[in-house]
Amino acid sequence: MDLRKFFKEITDPRNPDKQTYPFEYLMLIAICAAMAGIDSYAGIEDYAETHKEFFDDYFNTPYVPRHDTFIRLFQGINTNEFEQWFRLKTQKLIDFIERHNLPLVQEIKHMAIDGKTVRNSGFLTPYHIVTAWRSDYKLAVAQVKVEEKSNEITAIPALLDAFNTLQDTVITIDAMGCQIDICKKIISKDGDYIIAVKENQPTLFAHVQAQIEEDFKQAYSTCSTEDKGHGRHEKRWCAAQTVNLTKFDFKQWPGIKAIFAVDADVHQKKKGQEKRTHSTRYFVSSKAYEANEALSFIRNHWGIEVNLHWCLDVSFNEDNACCQHDNATINMNLLRKFALNILTLDKEKKINDCYV
Repeated sequence: MDLRKFFKEITDPRNPDKQTYPFEYLMLIAICAAMAGIDSYAGIEDYAETHKEFFDDYFNTPYVPRHDTFIRLFQGINTNEFEQWFRLKTQKLIDFIERHNLPLVQEIKHMAIDGKTVRNSGFLTPYHIVTAWRSDYKLAVAQVKVEEKSNEITAIPALLDAFNTLQDTVITIDAMGCQIDICKKIISKDGDYIIAVKENQPTLFAHVQAQIEEDFKQAYSTCSTEDKGHGRHEKRWCAAQTVNLTKFDFKQWPGIKAIFAVDADVHQKKKGQEKRTHSTRYFVSSKAYEANEALSFIRNHWGIEVNLHWCLDVSFNEDNACCQHDNATINMNLLRKFALNILTLDKEKKINDCYV
């Protein structure tokens, strides 16, 4: 692999007259350290020291770069360039899977969108980052930082703009993304959506709830599932209905075709105590999926919490490892996600030749 070509989309921010180490050498160390779970700049230096013989196979340098070298590097890297590089290389991972027909792909592409706050980052308020995550590959594929004095509602359209097309892809978003402009953006890119509906859209919520209750027997598809394990017993039931545009007001929502209701009964035993809960959630969709398909997408949506956000918090110790500098926080977040993408795929199939 030619490492210079591998990182060519990222501009080296350092003064060309004051460079002791090649840019690609430092990036290689940082990615390997991230894959090993290193959560600090000092840790990256230690990792480079203990693995110097390995890195000497790529670059034979007399010294090991110090932690402040990595601090300056990630503070200086342009975040937009790094994010574009991240998307390009992740797409290359996906192309590799599809080219080799590896058994990791669902029939329908599914992309979950959700945000995560990076604790202890920023000088005044922590940074909030919205990520697009492919559940069929379990890969983060793009992200955007929520700007100060803004929220996910404005960040999600910017994230969707990272994709030229969403053809043959279903997008799932929680109730924060239940916005007319977001639905319109997804439809304009030839995608489909399944979005949660709550009281933040009171009119839509009322009409969805009313149709589900009044036309209960008109569901074109239903399904149920049951899970047991670790003292938890959960039963789910999903009903799918085509929207009734005559009786209820859905006309202003772009492309809306169906609504889904998901009932969940949970019986949990913990430390000798029993707890029972019941909940009903509602969703709107631009496509009339069968109930079992819709429930699968809805359940897979929360894989972003377990397979991405939880891993960043627990395995990569992100909330305690970040810094306050804007560029460094975003760039290190991207670095960890890229490392996690590689580890996620490599445990299923060896991908050593992916970038050759």
